[in-house]
Amino acid sequence: SVFKPAHSTETALIAVTEKLQSARSVKLSSVLILLDLSAACDTVNHTILLDIFANLGITGYAWKWFESYLEDRSFQVSSCISACLSDISSWMAAHHLKLNPSKTELIFIPATTDPHHDLAISFENSLIVPSVEARSLGVILDVQLSLLTHIANLTRSCRYLLYNIRRIRPFLTREAAQVPVQSLVISRLDYCSSLLAGLPIQTIKPLQLIQNAAARLVFNLAKFSHVTHLLRSLHWLPVAAHIRFKTLMLAYKAKNGPAPTYLMAVVKS
Repeated sequence: SVFKPAHSTETALIAVTEKLQSARSVKLSSVLILLDLSAACDTVNHTILLDIFANLGITGYAWKWFESYLEDRSFQVSSCISACLSDISSWMAAHHLKLNPSKTELIFIPATTDPHHDLAISFENSLIVPSVEARSLGVILDVQLSLLTHIANLTRSCRYLLYNIRRIRPFLTREAAQVPVQSLVISRLDYCSSLLAGLPIQTIKPLQLIQNAAARLVFNLAKFSHVTHLLRSLHWLPVAAHIRFKTLMLAYKAKNGPAPTYLMAVVKS
């Protein structure tokens, strides 16, 4: 998705989380499987590659899985997951490629009223059991789709970066200090921030505190200095406002283009 015009890891994650949220809203459970695959598929023509797969005998669910992965179409996970993964792994082994079972993760996302399910998938002589959370394209997803762990992890990493930048701040001008702060910290706050749309203000408050600290660091001000005028001077929207801005921008593009077909389909539905 990231190598196509108007596509990105953020739009891909929005499509996934939107489907998971939609399933929960109608009291359906979901299974999310994250596979570790080579990026070599991005260097070839996908239509030709799918034809080659068919000529080599890859059919049924295995072929549909590849089609979904390459052509941005969804594919419902069913009880034949183990067989599908086995077919994919066998084909890759025959062509000197390999799926990595140790990096394959599974999350069972229950409907609100569903009881706990002991779901497990057999793959490569090992048993893949559901995880409470897993990282997908740099975002930590959890079974409740709360993103609390992701926010906590993001906050922690940004604090560490601010700490290191603060150590060299006495040797930097304001303009020079803004460069590492914006490229290392603010860029992290911005990455996939539209996934946080709809979360309570209290949930995203730690990210706003990080942005406040980043602004004070740029201007070399004390910890409790007011930041409203600093954010305005830096042309930084507050975190909640920036999330709304990105969400509205993506919605506009999904409605009028350019946007991935899977996002345009969500808006039309």
